[in-house]
Amino acid sequence: MKPRAAKPRVWPAYLALVITLVSPFVYMMTIDNAFLRSTGIVWFGVIGVGVVLGLITAARTKRWAAYIPLGFNLALAAFWFYGFFGMTALPAAEAKVVVGSAAPDFTLNDENGQPVVLREVVSAGPVLLVFFQGHW
Repeated sequence: MKPRAAKPRVWPAYLALVITLVSPFVYMMTIDNAFLRSTGIVWFGVIGVGVVLGLITAARTKRWAAYIPLGFNLALAAFWFYGFFGMTALPAAEAKVVVGSAAPDFTLNDENGQPVVLREVVSAGPVLLVFFQGHW
């Protein structure tokens, strides 16, 4: 009796899917570093490891059981990329602001939570307004 050859293992394809699933947590762990937050390089590296492991497993096993998690893995990776690049794009400005024009009066809270009215600050002298997207 001829011994049966062992079937290639499929579990690495599922491991690859789990790696891609947990990749946002890697991003959350690195969010305090400005470079890693803005580039997402570690996050995309982990996603890449998951996708490559899934592709290698599917190519080696050539079994449908490896292609199913690979399909989910690729769809999830595409969703993460869309979320990082597509959903973070700023909307187009509705009103054109001319450099040097007067800003409309508004009230915002300062770093201590106290309201600051632009009109009151301007009455004390020139004001430089700087708006930035930050992380707190």
